[in-house]
Amino acid sequence: MRHEAHFQIELVYVRVGTILSLGPVVQYAEAQKDAPLEISVCRGADGHFTVYDDSGNGWGYEKGQRATIDFNWNEAAQTHTIGARQGTFPGMNVEREFRIVWDGAGANEAKAFRSVVYKGKKLAIKV
Repeated sequence: MRHEAHFQIELVYVRVGTILSLGPVVQYAEAQKDAPLEISVCRGADGHFTVYDDSGNGWGYEKGQRATIDFNWNEAAQTHTIGARQGTFPGMNVEREFRIVWDGAGANEAKAFRSVVYKGKKLAIKV
């Protein structure tokens, strides 16, 4: 009798300077809205990313009911800046936890990790 094993290997290649946001797996848009969001930064070059957020329910985004937050990595200064929140929408979380992971640019470089509570104001984090 022959048994077959099935494996799924996920490998993602990203450019240095890439910033990715990773959230929990959810069944619908409004689930776990207060769950921490992981921000993964691939060091080695400057990077920029914008997080877009809305209620996840209804058509309010068409009326401008949404918020964005800019994330910037400055390689030379080894500083990650989370910009001031732009916009608002009904039911928006005023505070948000971000778990920031800085991946090394080389195979032998270590990862750095920091958890921050974001309250909508600009934050600069030195690695």
